[in-house]
Amino acid sequence: MLDFLKRKLNKEAVNSQVKADNETAKQANLPKPKEQKEPPAGLAMRGNSKGRKLNGVVISDKMQKTAVVVITYSKLHQKYKKYFKVTRHFKAHNENNEYKIGDKVIIQETRPLSKEKRWVIVSKI
Repeated sequence: MLDFLKRKLNKEAVNSQVKADNETAKQANLPKPKEQKEPPAGLAMRGNSKGRKLNGVVISDKMQKTAVVVITYSKLHQKYKKYFKVTRHFKAHNENNEYKIGDKVIIQETRPLSKEKRWVIVSKI
């Protein structure tokens, strides 16, 4: 029984201290600490400002409304600490077939448009 009363008194003391701190913050015009919100786990990358953007070169425009863009970057070998080139091919949406072979373009990640197409050509560099 005594433990219960001690815990209850301790809770009341803590609550009164928190209230006093909040009132002090209001008087001093200090902003309350904001709660950190996490972004939704399954946020789809749609729209103009969402998703990764990569620079690349168009290497094929033979498909309708699709271009193959090659991205080349350097990667550090974990064991030998030497850089080597990595080349990746992405199929990107090319609505009006306006981008031709050799054009340097910016591609942006988007929702799946077909089996292999998850990128859209945003602009020419």
